[in-house]
Amino acid sequence: MFMRRVLGLGLVATALVACGSTSDLSAVNNGINNNVAGTQQPLSFAQYDRVVVREFANKTGDESEATNLGVNKFGMYIASNLKSNTSFKEVIMEAKGQNVPLTTSTLIVDGAVTRYTEGNKALRLLVGMGAGSSYFDADVNVRDATSGATIAQSKVDLNSWGLGGSIAMSQTVDSFMMSAASEVASDVVTAKQKSIQPADGMMQAVK
Repeated sequence: MFMRRVLGLGLVATALVACGSTSDLSAVNNGINNNVAGTQQPLSFAQYDRVVVREFANKTGDESEATNLGVNKFGMYIASNLKSNTSFKEVIMEAKGQNVPLTTSTLIVDGAVTRYTEGNKALRLLVGMGAGSSYFDADVNVRDATSGATIAQSKVDLNSWGLGGSIAMSQTVDSFMMSAASEVASDVVTAKQKSIQPADGMMQAVK
C-alpha cells in the first residue's frame, strides 16, 4: 500500500475514526482501472517534473456560495501538499480560466467533488446515531497534459463517525478535505519517486 503522510494530530484522529476511505491512486490504461483483475500495470510518474492542479468541479447539486468556496479548497489543499515536497520542479494551482501553459512533462490533477455536506456539529456531539453527519466524496483524476488522457484515479468517500461525541463533532468537511488531499499528494509523490507495482488488487511501492 502506498506510504501515507498524515500531517498533524487532527488528521490522525480523522483517519482513525472517520468512516469511509481515500482509495490508493490506481493506474488507468485506456480507460480501464488497473485494480480490475488481469489489467494491472505499473504506475510511474518518473517522466513528469511539473504538476498543474485545477479547481475541482462542483457536482454536488448544491450551487450555494458556501459550497462552491468549500469545493475550491480541495484542489488548493492538494497543491499545497505537493508544493511541500521537492519531487516536482514546479507545482501550480490553476485558477478557473487561467489556462496555464502545459508541457510534455506536465501532470494535471483535477476531478469533481460529488458530495459536500457540513452537517451539524451540535447534533454530532449531543445526539450521535448519524444525526448531523458530515460527508465529503470526490473523484480525483491524474492526467497526462499532452494527451489529456486519465492515467490514474482515486476515490474519496468520507463521513463522520456515526456514534457521535467530541471526535465526531470535530470531523468537519474541511478536515476530510485536508486528510484526503494529503493522501492523494503522497501517492502522486510516491509514483514520481519509485516504480509502483500492483499486487493483490492493491498498488504497492517498489523500493
